[in-house]
Amino acid sequence: MELADGLAEAMPNGDVVIIAESFSGPLAVALAERHHVAALIFCNSFVVAPRPSVLRWLLSPFLFKLPMPRFLLGRYMLGRTADEDLVSEVAEAIRS
Repeated sequence: MELADGLAEAMPNGDVVIIAESFSGPLAVALAERHHVAALIFCNSFVVAPRPSVLRWLLSPFLFKLPMPRFLLGRYMLGRTADEDLVSEVAEAIRS
C-alpha cells in the first residue's frame, strides 16, 4: 500500500499510538506492519470490510450509479424539516 509506505517514512522514531476511525482501519494495520507501534486503537472501524465480498463487488458499482432517493436525503441526511429547495440542491450536487 503506497500510502502506508509514505506515512511510515514520515512517522517519528520510537513508539507511536495509531487511532483508526471509520474506513482508516486497513491503513492503520498497514502502518503497524511497517512501523513499531505501542498501541493500535480502532474507533468505529474495521480491518476487513463488514459485508460479504460477493455483495461488495456485485452491488457497490451498481448502487453508486443510481441517484440518491430524495426521501432518504430529506430524512437521513438533511433532516425531516429540510425544505424542498435544499433537497433539490443537494441531490443535484451529488448527481454532479
